[in-house]
Amino acid sequence: HFIVVNKRLEPMERFLAWMVSHVKQVQMDV
Repeated sequence: HFIVVNKRLEPMERFLAWMVSHVKQVQMDV
């Protein structure tokens, strides 16, 4: 069960990591 949840959250974690890095980059540009 835990492994299945991990596999489901992996794409979300990648997306959240991308969002965080994107927001940081935008804040630096401003």
